[in-house]
Amino acid sequence: LEMQEEDAVAMLACDGPLVVRRVVGQRDRVDVLDEVATDEPHQVTWQFAPGWSLHPVGHRAWELVGDEGVGFRLELEGGDPQAEVVQRTVSRAFLQTETAVALRVCFVRGLRTRLRAVSSPERV
Repeated sequence: LEMQEEDAVAMLACDGPLVVRRVVGQRDRVDVLDEVATDEPHQVTWQFAPGWSLHPVGHRAWELVGDEGVGFRLELEGGDPQAEVVQRTVSRAFLQTETAVALRVCFVRGLRTRLRAVSSPERV
């Protein structure tokens, strides 16, 4: 992880292609830009904490709502993203598991995930 101007940038080389993730903080939002060095489909999973829910609010857009009604709008752009809401088992503490919502996204070459706070989520 390194800072390039005002962006946090990570370059990851796993068993697959090189992945570059750039996190860009704006005044009213955070953009996460993923670039993959291949034309093959790539997958990322956004895992959320137990107690949060995810509701579709448009094409490639969801409202993320917490226990206390705090909300975010999550939008996907570029890379022809195909998204699926899934439930996964997570652990907040050793030997304690529970179920939480996640968004699994498959895309090609590049993906922009935009998160912005919303004052009153559409669904609570």
